[in-house]
Amino acid sequence: MIPLILCGGFGTRLWPIAENKPFYNFFGQSLLEKSLHRLKKFEPFLIVSVENLKGVLEETLREKDYKTEILYEPESKNTAVSVALACRLLSLRQKEEEIIGIFPSDHFIGQELRFQNFVSTGLQVAREKQKIVTFGFSPDRACSDYGYIKVRNIGKEINGFSIKQAVAFVEKPELSQSVSLAKEGYLWNSGIFLSPVKLLIQYFSNYLPHLWTQILCVKKDFKSLHSIYQNIEPVSFDKGIMENLREYLCLPCDVAWSDLGSWNRMADLDQRFPGSLKNKACLFSKASKGNFVFSSTDKPIGLIGIKDTVIVQGEKGLLIADKKEEGQWLKSISEEFKKQNLEQKGEWVKKPWGAYRVTMREGEFKCKELKVRPGHQLSYQSHKKRSEHWLVISGLAEVTLEGKKYQLKVNEHIFIDRETKHRLKNPAKTPLFLLEIQRGSYLEEDDITRYQDDYGRS
Repeated sequence: MIPLILCGGFGTRLWPIAENKPFYNFFGQSLLEKSLHRLKKFEPFLIVSVENLKGVLEETLREKDYKTEILYEPESKNTAVSVALACRLLSLRQKEEEIIGIFPSDHFIGQELRFQNFVSTGLQVAREKQKIVTFGFSPDRACSDYGYIKVRNIGKEINGFSIKQAVAFVEKPELSQSVSLAKEGYLWNSGIFLSPVKLLIQYFSNYLPHLWTQILCVKKDFKSLHSIYQNIEPVSFDKGIMENLREYLCLPCDVAWSDLGSWNRMADLDQRFPGSLKNKACLFSKASKGNFVFSSTDKPIGLIGIKDTVIVQGEKGLLIADKKEEGQWLKSISEEFKKQNLEQKGEWVKKPWGAYRVTMREGEFKCKELKVRPGHQLSYQSHKKRSEHWLVISGLAEVTLEGKKYQLKVNEHIFIDRETKHRLKNPAKTPLFLLEIQRGSYLEEDDITRYQDDYGRS
């Protein structure tokens, strides 16, 4: 089996803590690390991610002993596109007869050894029957966040696990419909699929022919990926493929699964597995009950007379929500803050080359701290509406100004005027920390013209 790990989405439902849920350290290690750990017996992995996550992904995997190959998409176009791209890669390598396992990178599974047995069984079934095998979970409540699978018994067992025939798939129904689906015995779709590669290629050709035609333009060197992705429309694997199928198998699972798609789900998990969450909340509570409080810092939180409330303190902000309303509005709140382009002072923003954080901003002035990883460099770029002044805090900087190179040591500085082409590199084996002072009429991150970039950004 080729384990395909999908790691390219940008979550919004766990604001203000985790914008990129797979990389946040909820459990002493990230969800991505937990995913790789429980599937290690099936490695090497093929990970599909996006270029904007290259820095954080490589940092997460650094010094880990997982055997991985990473395929970077220019931008996230949803799961069907990611899976199609992986199938194209495997087809180019003459691996269409292989079984591919599709696994999201942001799920929690409490019974990992049992899950491995389910995967081995599903792999056996997919290989013998040459069909898609998906994992289903019994709903514990009405929920419109998941797809629903209708199954029927076919009297087949393998390794003590029952194999069902899937007869219908409903992708994220309305809440009222999800109630009736759960009563009728539908299972939640986990987003985990096992299938022969050649079968997926056939389904893409049948049900998403325009997408597959575009993906077929990807050649072995993958250099054309950026131009191809510009014209690809996003589509989910569930919507584009699974809703069209009437012939696949389902393996009902009981492995304490959760996709942790909301703070209410986090609260449920905290009750089932007390102490599993790495929660730094320092809580003092009087006349309060039924609350879930989570914090990324140990700053004291006091509650008096508060009931059935979700309270989350993170670097991005503070969330206070009625438990009944939290899931309904959180995504829109997160997206609204993004739309306003709010930069939180002191919050590290991860980049492929390292990270930066804003330490001060006022009018036409902004001060940033940059952290550049060893051997990495920013793009060769210029800005139309601002100048920059760089001061080395620690490490060694190599600065290119209009093609001429300069080396700066600690306490040395350099000025970059507007529209001057420039580049910053860390040539050393230790991290580079640098202070950047911006002056200008427009200080947003989109005032940038790139001429060269190691990470394929335009």
